[in-house]
Amino acid sequence: MDQPKTPLVSIIIPVFNRAKLIHNTLNSLLAQNYQNWECIVVDDGSTDNTVEVVSEFQNKDIRIQIHIRNETPKGAPTCRNIGLKKSIGKYIIFLDSDDLLFSYALESRICFLEQNSHLDFCVSSGIRGDYPLNLQSKYYFISTYQNQDVLTEFFNITPPWVCLNPTYRRTTLLEKNISWDTNLKGFQDIDFHVHTISKGLKFEYLKGEPDCWWTAHNNGNIGKELGKNGIHHTQKLYILNKYKDRLIDTQAIRPLALRILNESIDNSSPIAMFKPTFEILRKSRAKFNTIGIYLLKGYRMSFRYKIPVLPRIIKTLIIWTGNTELIELKPNHHFIKKEYPAKRLTKYILPS
Repeated sequence: MDQPKTPLVSIIIPVFNRAKLIHNTLNSLLAQNYQNWECIVVDDGSTDNTVEVVSEFQNKDIRIQIHIRNETPKGAPTCRNIGLKKSIGKYIIFLDSDDLLFSYALESRICFLEQNSHLDFCVSSGIRGDYPLNLQSKYYFISTYQNQDVLTEFFNITPPWVCLNPTYRRTTLLEKNISWDTNLKGFQDIDFHVHTISKGLKFEYLKGEPDCWWTAHNNGNIGKELGKNGIHHTQKLYILNKYKDRLIDTQAIRPLALRILNESIDNSSPIAMFKPTFEILRKSRAKFNTIGIYLLKGYRMSFRYKIPVLPRIIKTLIIWTGNTELIELKPNHHFIKKEYPAKRLTKYILPS
């Protein structure tokens, strides 16, 4: 039997207390040129009227579904996994409840994947910035990275793409047993993308204009809250331990180990607690020694206490003792760095 020319796309959205935002995301779907889609919204126990807002959309358009999370633990990963189980589309897109797709997004993504059957997913470019549009604000490409060697960037926490950029073949995700890790509270998308790459999924980047908008607003940001509570550090440790023995390219994980090492020192953790990180760094063939670790601790503390000249002296000693890699964290040249002209976004104004 021939495949339909317009295969079904399943768009999965976890939501929690987003009554004031979710309508923008859903309206961006209703405005799509490509019409054969289903939207599976999974509520994570909202205490506002989010469910009622989505239900109103559902009553007007049967392509939109609202489901209540009926599994544990609480969190977006569980909701996304529920959505994946309920989906029936040939293709899968994961959105957050404040993400937007431009009207041509589904059309261009599905057309590309239909013409490239050897690929497991494609990656579109996108924009990061305020919504509603503010011509006085700055807008940026989510990423300008276009290479296939992406693991090092993900482990550097400078991702080549985020949740709303890829479009996956559903059969690939199911056959490779790829799902969202429900143990994670932060860096869930980075973990998911690392999982897809480590399982050997093939991808290519779409050329042309951005087709999605990762919005910035004042209605709460879970990532920022996790950072304030120090949870980001523990989540990085979890990811480090999860992948340290799975990867063929052991050097790819080095940037994450170095970041954790520097954060641990900033948190005044005892040197003895660094042993697992040391082992991973040695496995990745990083060059350092015990003297370098103590010098690094002094180097970081000299910044904290604002001691003049001392950082420069200690840095020289770190380099002289052969520990340069401890302070050479991989720079970010592509993630939310290149500006996108705000005026060009006026043609993407969405219905409210």
